[in-house]
Amino acid sequence: KELGVAKQVVRQTCVVGTLDKMELSVYRMADYYGWELQPGQDETCVSDVIQRYNPPEKWIDHESEEWYDFYRKNKYDCQLYELAQSTWRAQIQTIIPLATQLTRAAPDEDEDEEEEE
Repeated sequence: KELGVAKQVVRQTCVVGTLDKMELSVYRMADYYGWELQPGQDETCVSDVIQRYNPPEKWIDHESEEWYDFYRKNKYDCQLYELAQSTWRAQIQTIIPLATQLTRAAPDEDEDEEEEE
């Protein structure tokens, strides 16, 4: 039951970022939240921080005993991770940047004039 709730929260309320796509995730979040990044300067900063602090990935053969042991202990985390990866891909098409949200939310000038008449 808790896994179902967690999946729903990820799909419906999160802007997903993943470690393996962290730089793209940061730029997506910047667009969504309306963060103003300075061209050249902030991009270099984001890249430097990710290279410095992003933990290295560890690849395990999915046919190995180590993997089966890991999966057995982390089954629900693995399922949630797969959902987060899927959500990240889906948000390429579905996430709307803040600037677009604000433009769509603003009333049209024509509508204001019609209401006044």
